[in-house]
This record gives sequence, structure tokens and C-alpha cells, in this order.
Amino acid sequence: MADTDSLDTTLFDAIILGTGFTQTIVAAALARAGKTVLHLDENDYYGGESGAFGFLDLVVNNDKIEFNKMVAKAYDHVEVQLYTMDGEPNDTAVDLSSVLAAHKDASTEERIKAVEEHIAAVYTIKEHSKEVKEAIHMLASWATSPQPSATTANFKTVSFSQMHFLEELIQTTRKYNFDLSPKLLYSRGALTNLLISSGIGKYLEFKLLERTA
Repeated sequence: MADTDSLDTTLFDAIILGTGFTQTIVAAALARAGKTVLHLDENDYYGGESGAFGFLDLVVNNDKIEFNKMVAKAYDHVEVQLYTMDGEPNDTAVDLSSVLAAHKDASTEERIKAVEEHIAAVYTIKEHSKEVKEAIHMLASWATSPQPSATTANFKTVSFSQMHFLEELIQTTRKYNFDLSPKLLYSRGALTNLLISSGIGKYLEFKLLERTA
């Protein structure tokens, strides 16, 4: 909730909850019409169902995003897989089943810590950078997840090549985004005209296709 002490006024023509696509258009249109708007969001990320995340932010916020309520059903069966690189030298596999079995009655935090320590002890190819530590924590969280899923089943055994791949994804996390609800806009469509007329267009960047297949 907003801190009222930091607001110039506590009287508004409209109060809008949520920073999703629809709410943002309404807020911009009202502001352009000269109305005062208080725009709030209960989440600690912007965009609601229309949010976009880098890989690391998507993983970090995964438990906060209400996929079932906000995102298209096409995402319901998405699972995470990290494929090994064929022919990669010294691609050692780390079996986590024994660690998980030994800590089956421990808390989730204790299980994650145990798996992290097990992976870190084996993964000694190079100094553990920030990205490597984040990758290890990510793998440990997936492997110890209390919710059975196709994703958790994929990480009972991890390999060095998977670690390398995950590390690269984390290193390049700011170079691309995942859209929670990707959409196609027609260049001359009604929605594009609405974005421009509402004033949101000045916050967007429109890019033409450079070539077609």
C-alpha cells in the first residue's frame, strides 16, 4: 500500500489497483484527460498478467506469479529442462537422490542447503562466481521442491554441462525477456490506435520487421 505521508495529496479522481495491460491503459487515458489517478499494485513487480521478466527474475518471482489466474492455459504444462551438450569433455553427472533420501524428513530449507553443499563440493571446475552460486541454488530448489512435477523430476541428477548452460542463462538474463502473455498487435489495428490515443504510445517502442522468411 502507498505511504500516504509521501503523497502530495490524498484526494484522487480515480484509484486503480493493478498495473496490468488494461489498468495501465485506463490510468493513462484518465491522466491524459486531466484526472488525478492513484495507481497501486499489491505485487512487488509491475505488469500483472502482462508482465515481462528476464530469466532470473522469472525464476525468483515464480512462486509469486499466480499463473492459474493470470496466464493463458497454454502455460499450465510448461516444464523446465536443461539439456546436456553432446560430446562435452568431463561432463560429470551429480546424483542427488542419495542426498534427498538422507534429508527426506528435513525442512525444505535444510534440504535445499544440503543439496547446494553437495553440488558445490563436486562442481569445482572454477571459482564459484555469483552466477554459479545462483545456478546451484536454483537447481537445489527445483530438485527439493515439495510439489511433484515434470520439472522437479528432471533434476534428481544434474550434470556439469547443465550447470554451464544455467550459468549462461543467468549471465545473459538482461538480454531478453519472457512475456507472461505474449500477444500480436496489428500495425494498423484498433489496439495500436488505442495505445497511441491513450498516451501509452510514448512509453513504447515500435519496431518494424527487418525481414520475413
